[in-house]
Amino acid sequence: MIIKSFEPTHFVVEKYTRWQVLTTESSIPKFVYTGLKSDPMQTIKNPFQMLSKREVEIVRLITQELSNNDIARQLDISTRTVETHRKNIFRKTKVKTVVGLVVLAIKNKVVTGY
Repeated sequence: MIIKSFEPTHFVVEKYTRWQVLTTESSIPKFVYTGLKSDPMQTIKNPFQMLSKREVEIVRLITQELSNNDIARQLDISTRTVETHRKNIFRKTKVKTVVGLVVLAIKNKVVTGY
């Protein structure tokens, strides 16, 4: 966290890539968020809408119990690329396990036949 001051009562705090403004008036601190008004993930009912076509394809292959090596061979990409896609899929869908990903994929009809 980096704090920059340009007035005694006005501070700009940079945390990650979002800017936040802290102000103090009448000795009561106020917090004003200058970034997004809402989290995009909260407004999207289907988190798979955030995924690329390739990531959705990889989700479908993960639900078929294919390993990273098997997915890489089938898609003709490197294993490291598959690992990166998996990491991004987990981050975008906010799941922590493959089981959670599969359950979410079934609930959102990304995969069928279960």
